[in-house]
Amino acid sequence: MPTPLPAGQYGQDETTAQLKALMQREGIARAHLAGISMGGSLAQHFAGTHPEMVDRLILCDCTPLYNEESRANWPVRAGIAREKGVAALIPMLMGVFFTPGSVAEDGPNVRHVREVFEACSGEGYALACEWLAMVDAREQAKRITAPTLVMLGSEERAAFKEAAAWMHANIPGSQGVVEVPMAGHASVRERPDFAVAQFRAFLGG
Repeated sequence: MPTPLPAGQYGQDETTAQLKALMQREGIARAHLAGISMGGSLAQHFAGTHPEMVDRLILCDCTPLYNEESRANWPVRAGIAREKGVAALIPMLMGVFFTPGSVAEDGPNVRHVREVFEACSGEGYALACEWLAMVDAREQAKRITAPTLVMLGSEERAAFKEAAAWMHANIPGSQGVVEVPMAGHASVRERPDFAVAQFRAFLGG
């Protein structure tokens, strides 16, 4: 069930507190945690802040800190989303999330992501962009105790490949970096069979 649109800007402390409160509400003391993109940045912050609550951790196509170029670009995206809606960003986003072949094929997973963006609130997307511009989970990542799987698409941008290498080197329980073949930023959506097989192997079944 989606949460209501926040009334104002939020940061990593607020989203970590929200996730903790959600788990407590549902009576979940400890769980496997997986995060993709923004969710992966949050998962690192959460797992380093509350290591006792995370059994195993999966980090997909994410970073603990966006590079300078990306941090400067997030407010630009936020402005476009507020002024013109997320629909104005979809051609660019689809080229980031999927490889050209998948975009041309326009299969169900590609269509699903496009439809989610078409339905996305401009203000909600803008607030998320501003969260991404501020996030810095590097210190929390170094405090993660859970066994951790780092995954990313083979066609990801160089910044994400550098981030994956950093996470593997700095998260004590990292089991290695797995590249999803012929996949972009939405690697789990683009190659779901491969991704699920990796998840099952890492989680023990």
